[in-house]
Amino acid sequence: MEIKLLKNLTEYESEKLVKFRSLVIFSKKLRMGKYALFITLWVLYFVSILLMLGDLLLTELNIYVLGFYALTNATLLYRLFGVCWCTVIFHGLIPLAVLIFMIVVHWFDDLKAFLVSSIVIPLAIQIVLAIPLVLLRCRRDCNLQALLTGIHAHLGLMVIIIYFWTACFLLRRNMAAALLCMLYMLVYLAIILTPHLYGVTRQLFEKYIPKFKRKVKSKNDKKKKKKTKLNPEQAAPSRN
Repeated sequence: MEIKLLKNLTEYESEKLVKFRSLVIFSKKLRMGKYALFITLWVLYFVSILLMLGDLLLTELNIYVLGFYALTNATLLYRLFGVCWCTVIFHGLIPLAVLIFMIVVHWFDDLKAFLVSSIVIPLAIQIVLAIPLVLLRCRRDCNLQALLTGIHAHLGLMVIIIYFWTACFLLRRNMAAALLCMLYMLVYLAIILTPHLYGVTRQLFEKYIPKFKRKVKSKNDKKKKKKTKLNPEQAAPSRN
């Protein structure tokens, strides 16, 4: 009985050690994933800043272009710095400031023009709809919070895409500035989708790289077998 108990204890301890090792390996992978994601986000953000500065210099600090970059950076706050009271305040105040500035500047001249209305109207609708979407999130239902957050995020992305189209194609600007704006938009979308792209690429690598290694190994084994068939004297060990 004592021997059986000792065997069971050793097996149990070995299982615990295996689980602990797997947990340590998983935590290391998770940390490396977080670090890689963090570095990727900030590298992309640095590239977006360079593109933004180049576009602003080429357009001579145009008001519409400044508003576009203010809105995009307001949406990037959550991705770069996380959700806290400071990022929430800036995320809410920057679109409101852009809307008020556009209305005040164009109140007496061309507020009804298509260029201004294509910016002001979607932005005003997004701000008005954001109030109930944010207030309803105070409930404790996680599914409702996720749904309202998704609606708010998709509406905000639609506003930015409309603003991008207006700032990039409806304004009179040179080709270089438009190209920089388009590149900035691609980098912006890459920053927004970085966690999803990182997860997808990691799954693809984990799924297909082992298969690729097996194929390469099988090809090398076949080549070795062919060589041994062609040169049996070299493959056979010498008996001298």
